[in-house]
Amino acid sequence: MLPEEQPPPFKEYPAHLPRIALPDVPGAPVAAAGLLDRSGAVDAGGGRTPGIEDLSVTLARCAGVQRRSPRTGEYFRAVSSAGNRHPYEVYVSARGIDGLADGVWHYDPRAHAVTLIGPPAAGAAAALVISGVPWRSCWRYSERGYRHLGWDCGTVAAHAVLAASAQSLPARVETAFDDAAVGRLIGARDREEFPMALVPLGAGAPAVAAGGTAAQGELGPGAEDFPLVAAIHEAGNLSGAEEVEDWRRLRAGGDPDARRAGRLPDAAGDEALDVLVRRRRSTRRLDDAAVVGRAAARWIVDVAAAAMPGDAGTLHEVRLVAHGVEDMDPGGVHRPVPGGLERTASSSRAATHKACLGQEPGRDAAAVVFLTPAPGPAIAPDARTYRAALLSAGFALGRIYLAVTALRLDCCGLTFVDSELPATIGVQDALAVIAVGVRR
Repeated sequence: MLPEEQPPPFKEYPAHLPRIALPDVPGAPVAAAGLLDRSGAVDAGGGRTPGIEDLSVTLARCAGVQRRSPRTGEYFRAVSSAGNRHPYEVYVSARGIDGLADGVWHYDPRAHAVTLIGPPAAGAAAALVISGVPWRSCWRYSERGYRHLGWDCGTVAAHAVLAASAQSLPARVETAFDDAAVGRLIGARDREEFPMALVPLGAGAPAVAAGGTAAQGELGPGAEDFPLVAAIHEAGNLSGAEEVEDWRRLRAGGDPDARRAGRLPDAAGDEALDVLVRRRRSTRRLDDAAVVGRAAARWIVDVAAAAMPGDAGTLHEVRLVAHGVEDMDPGGVHRPVPGGLERTASSSRAATHKACLGQEPGRDAAAVVFLTPAPGPAIAPDARTYRAALLSAGFALGRIYLAVTALRLDCCGLTFVDSELPATIGVQDALAVIAVGVRR
């Protein structure tokens, strides 16, 4: 794993393809804390037609470049990503967007511009297509990098939904679609790039039925194939309208608004979403003596527990390990229940540290949040549901980062040792982990 061999961070297209710079607009000054408080599905737009300004704000806040390191040349994006790998691409299937011709466009975060790569698709609503690029994460994390695809694509979707709702556009996340058809729509090469999620920006079916051949673009020389990752992903692929509807029926029945975030802590303030996106950071150094407020911890849990709005329903649950939370016993493992938090187990800092692969934030955090698969019929033993569950966990991670930033706390996403979970939080499996506390 040599630095000079790492995959390029962006997909490239030929210079002759039509390209449009997106307008630099600030977007609606909606308080992000208020948006996070509305943790369920957002349908504030009433079918309003999006414009190119709405698209510009949404893309900037979910996948745009925030800054570049003058020392290393690394790009830092609007969302968190393990190892700063950002293993995803974002496309726009434009349909009736005021100021942008119908067609399939690829988003270039460096220039904040879109490139036309394909003809218009059939469907009622414009949509973002979020794809995963396994090479970028697996280059560093090997086959385990497949989890990072789900986390990062889910986090992009979380920001996209929040940003679109700030523009009074209806937005949701669709995880059920014909994989091969959407792959053709965006010109994805088999095994190199996987369609992961759709974010329609209006009412009705998203425009994802390809109207012709799309330009493929280049992910970089020497792109690697990871056969096990490809096999896991392809095992969950859906083909044709019947399979898509069958999977949707499997997921139907859950209440996407079953949990709402509780009372917003005063510490969250009223900063706008774009301010939080710019200020968001990850930190690996947390103060093990710091204590966070119980109200803040509870709000983070409720934000994390809310279902991802869309077709997947509730696919994850939350376990909070409280090491330094006001009025909570150190080491208590809690899960949200109506009216409060229920203690289910105990864990020491040493045990949490071990479960978090010996990473310091897992030991020093005031609280460690484990996102676990929902039990029983809420999560089926099939590859498509596993993929959707990773997206659901990533969606929660995106909102946790913004909630923590609003509270002026700090956090860091972590990997974990699966075999240590029963002794640490009392459950067999986890989807994602994030440490919350105060920067040291």
